[in-house]
Amino acid sequence: MRLQNNFEEAETPTKEVQRTKDEYIFFQTSLLQSLLDAVVCKVCFSHRIEANIIDVNCGFAKKIEIICRNCEESGLNATISSTLTSNNNRNELQSNQTSSPFDINIRISIAFLEMGKNYAGIELFSMIMNMKPFSKTSFHKYLDTINNSVNKKLDEILETARSKVKKKYFVENIESQEMTNITVSYDGSWLTRGHTSLLGVGCVIDVLTGYVIDFEIMTKYCHECVMAKFELGEESAEFFMWMESHQSSCQINHTGSSGAMEMTAAVDIWRRSEKFGFRYSTMLSDGDSKTLSHLNEMEVYGKDFIIQKEECINHVKKRQLGTALRDIVKLWRNRGVTLGGRMYGALKGTTIDKLCKYYQAAIYRNKNDVTAMKNEIMAIIYHGVSTDENPQHQFCPAGENSWCFYQTAKARGVRTGLHIKNIGTPINKLVFDKILPVFVRLSDESLLSRCTQGRTQNANECLHSLIWNKCPKEIFVSKKRLQIAVAEAISQYNDGFRKSTFAFLESLNFSLGTVGDKIAHRRDQKRAKQGKDRNNKMYQKVRKAKNIMRKRIDKALEDSEGVTYKAGAF
Repeated sequence: MRLQNNFEEAETPTKEVQRTKDEYIFFQTSLLQSLLDAVVCKVCFSHRIEANIIDVNCGFAKKIEIICRNCEESGLNATISSTLTSNNNRNELQSNQTSSPFDINIRISIAFLEMGKNYAGIELFSMIMNMKPFSKTSFHKYLDTINNSVNKKLDEILETARSKVKKKYFVENIESQEMTNITVSYDGSWLTRGHTSLLGVGCVIDVLTGYVIDFEIMTKYCHECVMAKFELGEESAEFFMWMESHQSSCQINHTGSSGAMEMTAAVDIWRRSEKFGFRYSTMLSDGDSKTLSHLNEMEVYGKDFIIQKEECINHVKKRQLGTALRDIVKLWRNRGVTLGGRMYGALKGTTIDKLCKYYQAAIYRNKNDVTAMKNEIMAIIYHGVSTDENPQHQFCPAGENSWCFYQTAKARGVRTGLHIKNIGTPINKLVFDKILPVFVRLSDESLLSRCTQGRTQNANECLHSLIWNKCPKEIFVSKKRLQIAVAEAISQYNDGFRKSTFAFLESLNFSLGTVGDKIAHRRDQKRAKQGKDRNNKMYQKVRKAKNIMRKRIDKALEDSEGVTYKAGAF
């Protein structure tokens, strides 16, 4: 629903919005003087007009005086200056202490934040362009201004998304009560790779509509606390007195381990859901954290309400099956038994990838039928270990349209071909005996019953990608900086680039401008086209074929070159 709405908005002509032709351009100062040399003074008709660019220590904002050297006492003497954000028609340059920042400085700050850059990026840009930037102190003041505006606008965007979710559930007649039980996809993500991050975020996405409806940022870091400890001393009486007054504004809201941030954020999100008229009754999750069990232990909806779990198919495939198979290869290698290698039916990396793909396909093909799902999963390895002497196709689907060559031939009443020629992913007896327990465990009906919808957490992964593009994991940032990135990412995810950008600029008393509107429209159209292409079966088929071909080429090159890189091998 969300993507469909965004596609339609991307294709629809722009509604009447406030626009301006007041574009920004880079202008070389020497060219300005060359232009004025051709201008005649309206008072004395001389060609001695000059531009005096006055440095007023306001970053990219400038004040320019136009004077005539021939009649400067009583003739031409005009002054122009950059625009302030509080009033777009205001042309008067004020002092550095003005409460209204300049339009150009805020726009530059927003642009670099969108690109995932901090003040260091603005400094580097200024160095290359030979321009004087605003100070780092000013940048942090601009961050406060931007943060307040984007978060205020985000509240409106989230409220709109929740209204659309309620309306959709009402139309579908799923829930018509005042408190709506919905299925949501929840996942956490961290600023720093690994589990030592000081910042993390958890986001909830409604499965039916695809809208982000809530989020929570967790942090173990407060810059003011760090500075106070350094200046006053952590054990000093002055620090404890300061801490009492600072407690209400301290940014720290998590004191546990970094890995527990996802779980703690979920408790806050679930507890306030009823305030919005929702109960998140079913959670689509990856199973990497104990979030679900913790929520039920906390009894967020009371003793009698148990939150149900739905498995993410991608994570079952990758984390549970793929990781388990690779761990088995390592385990038996350490015991002197080789399961990989070049022998027939070996458990190579490519074989593991194929088995994971078959496992996922078995779930998708048999949604809402746990028994059929289980049989086809077991068919994966029994089909692979089959030989002419010992065919084991009892789990393979029967009929002429079966993917199993043996069952197809049997249904048509013709002779079956040789197994060695028809089995694409063979498994030898040694590998079969070692991996059978894994397939038995992952075909358990209690697990498969949570996979019957065939859903994934791709939406959460997409949202996380947007967030960390605006707030890269390579550099440490404050909670305030992460709040801006999350607010912008959620807004663009829910409403598209054009609509969300216009809303945020409007909240800062800016207009998007005709040029900006065209660029934003073009970005949304490109995103819409990519979304449509990725849903096209032919596109998916071609992309899959390219990936397979690339892997084959890489494998052939590695085989021909031998070992060229290995830790400690040379």
